[in-house]
Amino acid sequence: MKRTLRSSLTAACLFVGTSSLACGETDSADPGASGKATGGSAASTGGRSGNPSGGSAAGGSVSGGSSGRPATGGAPGSGGSGGANVTPPVDARPESPEEWAPPGVPIGDEGWEESTEPICEPHAGPMTAFDVWADSRGVFSLFAATCNPFLSNSCKKEGGGALQFNDGKGWKWLYQAEQMVDVQLSGFPNGPLMLTGQLDQRAGIFFFEDGKLELVHPSTSPSSVFAAGPRTAYAFADQDILEYSGGAWKTLTTLPSRPMGIWGSDETVVVVADSAIYRRTSASGELEALEDAPAGTYTSVWGSGAEELWAGNSAGQIVHYDGSQWTVTETGVTDPSDASVIALWGTSNVLYFATNGDFGRLDANGVKLLITNSSRVDPRSVWGRSASEVFLSLGDTSFDQYACGGAFLLWFDGSEFHRF
Repeated sequence: MKRTLRSSLTAACLFVGTSSLACGETDSADPGASGKATGGSAASTGGRSGNPSGGSAAGGSVSGGSSGRPATGGAPGSGGSGGANVTPPVDARPESPEEWAPPGVPIGDEGWEESTEPICEPHAGPMTAFDVWADSRGVFSLFAATCNPFLSNSCKKEGGGALQFNDGKGWKWLYQAEQMVDVQLSGFPNGPLMLTGQLDQRAGIFFFEDGKLELVHPSTSPSSVFAAGPRTAYAFADQDILEYSGGAWKTLTTLPSRPMGIWGSDETVVVVADSAIYRRTSASGELEALEDAPAGTYTSVWGSGAEELWAGNSAGQIVHYDGSQWTVTETGVTDPSDASVIALWGTSNVLYFATNGDFGRLDANGVKLLITNSSRVDPRSVWGRSASEVFLSLGDTSFDQYACGGAFLLWFDGSEFHRF
């Protein structure tokens, strides 16, 4: 099924369970209106690794602002800058002459639950972010593009980005910005979403709830964030490691080098930075480098407990720590020149990973590459709700010139991919 852009306005109310997302006009230019996010790798981001660059943390105290404690059981409301209604931009690019499918990757029946129309992203220009994150409410997607009108990339303005949501019945627009830089997506389970980066001249960590985007920790450096529970989160900004608890942010420590990934649970927080893996196991403890970690430049991290940790590195390896011993697994990455493991997400017995060209699974049977560099696609982010319901965002630049662009989402049921 081709992704199409529709333009009629309809009055609608959006609900997740008994919670209203929004009521009022919604623009069914959202291609899903007729009818679904390095979490670990860099804190969130759909499991996407941080790759921070430039800047330093903003001065002043770190606080949760007026947002208070994250709610539980609620749902992010639809909305955009200055209002509750979101009007997606018009996509003037021509329809694609062919159906999209990554070469060599078998694709099963299209759709997820009752949602059958693929996600459509009308913001034109080179993709700078494409994160996916999910919880029991459904699947959230954050996309950003930067437009240079002097290049032949079919864009007419500065670019922009959008936050979309799918509850299993179709894609709905929640928020859009004219400018998104170094953005990533995460969230509290059944609570506020968390966006990091620069959005329309404001930068730092944002909470998104009830259609409102609130800057809760200003920072001029790229940030990554990971929710460890309904009221606890960890983040990094520049070299500072932050904790959100009791409705406020505080600085835990400052590392000697810039982090690349963060993961946490309850009182445990794990951070990878350059060649070190840092861990804290209690609220009163310190964040300390784990001894005897295998040599490597670490780019992502995931865990299922303080003594069950995985870290990806720039050599395409996944390092496992069981509380006393280290093991190193080769992922078999197909492009050794760009082998960094940029995203990790897993359960207690299955770990999914992505590099800039490959996507695979590590379990008791070893490593299996499910998508390889020869498929021409660029994995961006991975997140799941179970080992048999894993969501993967991909970029395919060969479709950038066509309507809805080169942003594609797949979900993996444990044996087969499906487009949605």
